[in-house]
Parts: sequence; C-alpha cells; structure tokens
Amino acid sequence: MNEWLAGASRAQLALVMGLFCGIGGALGVVVIAGEGWAGALPAAIGAGLGGGLIGATLLHGQLRRRAEALGPLPAATRRAAERASLRGPVPEDPGTRAAAHALARTALAEHRRRRVVGIVSALFVLAMLVFLAVQASPWWWAGVAAAIGLLVHGWVVLPRRLERRAELLQPSSGGPDGGRDG
Repeated sequence: MNEWLAGASRAQLALVMGLFCGIGGALGVVVIAGEGWAGALPAAIGAGLGGGLIGATLLHGQLRRRAEALGPLPAATRRAAERASLRGPVPEDPGTRAAAHALARTALAEHRRRRVVGIVSALFVLAMLVFLAVQASPWWWAGVAAAIGLLVHGWVVLPRRLERRAELLQPSSGGPDGGRDG
C-alpha cells in the first residue's frame, strides 16, 4: 500500500480518502448518533468531500515530500528505512541509514510545519468532547481523556522522539550504537 500511496495522483488520493471518510461518516451517524439511515447520506457527502479535500491537498503534499526525501530506492531498502526511521536498531547499511535519517528529519519538519494547525484542531476537538461530556453523557469523558493523551503525545512526546531518532540515525555518528562509547 505504501508503494501505491507514494505514486498516487491527487485525484486518486482524493477518491480514496473521500470514500473512506464518507463511509466512516455514514456509519458513524448510523451507529453512534442513532439517526438511522436518513442522516447517513448527508454525513457521507460531507465527510466524503472533506476527506477528498484532505487527500488531495495535505496527504498528497506530505507523501510527495516523503518520496523526495527517500529518492529512488529498492522496495526492501525503502521498507527498512521507513521502519528504522521510527524504531528498532540503527541500520548498518549506510544507504538505508541515510534514507532513515532523511525520513526522520522529514517527519520532524512535517510535524513542525503543521504544529499550530494540529494544536488548534486538537483543542477544538477537546472542547467539543468536553461539551458533549457535560451536556450529553458522562461516557464522553473517556474521549476527553483520550484527546488529552493524544494532544500531549503530539505536542511533547513525538517531537522529542523524532529528534532523538534523527540524531541516532545521522550518517556521521559512527557505528550502529549511534557513535556512543561503551
């Protein structure tokens, strides 16, 4: 799927994201909101259009920048670099290590690029969940806790983790132990 995503056009990404979001929105209205199938069509159309817009703009740009950071690599090397950019041992192969470092730096740049939008949208979702918890049902407090956890992870944990991983993967940092002396 990653290979297909890396080569997908804007229209393909818009179509796939629109379909997934539209189906998810319709099912969400039917199952969670309890409005039945009558409310499913407007929800499917709205969520599908929103998902298509996100797929054609944000997702397309992000996938292009990742592909540019990797360059032309064999599929096995690309998969190893993608895995190493997030976790696991530092690759011994210099090409895989350089690609993993480029991916980690790209992920950090993407995070910094969308930081304000991410925080504002997360706070908006958090405010909606608090409103629902107060007005509708106490079960929404579980959503509030999850949203706070995701906000803290995205704002504090993830950038630090990406910075550490990029430092560890630097091609000039020595051997597989990251250049640290025992």
